[in-house]
Amino acid sequence: MFIRKKKNQSGSISIQIISKRGGKYRVVESIGCSKDKKEIEILFQKAKERLKELEPSLLDYLEYNSSQRKLSNKDIRVIGDELIFGKIFDDLGCAKIAFENKKKRDIFRHLILSRLLYPGSKLYLIDYYHIYKKQKIEKNQIYRTLDAIYQEALKKEIEYCVFSHTKKVMDNNIAVTFYDVTTLYS
Repeated sequence: MFIRKKKNQSGSISIQIISKRGGKYRVVESIGCSKDKKEIEILFQKAKERLKELEPSLLDYLEYNSSQRKLSNKDIRVIGDELIFGKIFDDLGCAKIAFENKKKRDIFRHLILSRLLYPGSKLYLIDYYHIYKKQKIEKNQIYRTLDAIYQEALKKEIEYCVFSHTKKVMDNNIAVTFYDVTTLYS
């Protein structure tokens, strides 16, 4: 949709909100008409506000909220990783793993997601939290979570979670292949 200033036969200017669909223009709403330049400008501003109501966008929302307080980069959060990869994580059943507390479960979840989105060492999770979550995390928290993962009961629960989902997806027909991943040097 867009705003159109249309000159009428009487010499006045009409301010209209127009949409184009299927190659045809259609008047969605007439805001008003006038011959006075100041009044035309007021009508045009009203049309802009009305257009925002009819077709709201993220930028309009940010503009509206920035009038109340200043927005900065730290106010912006990336949520796509949680929506897409977090759903896969949940569908695997890994969200139900019995960690001793919610913080360790969250760190485990983000360890997995960060390897998909921001591959690197386990300590890259610090950068992942900073870039994607706008939070700080200490490397000792990561190490404590990794220690928890290697406890026998929790380790078996993680393995079972991944194995049972794979088994379900593969219709109970799983083939295992072992291969050597060492680097060759000549």
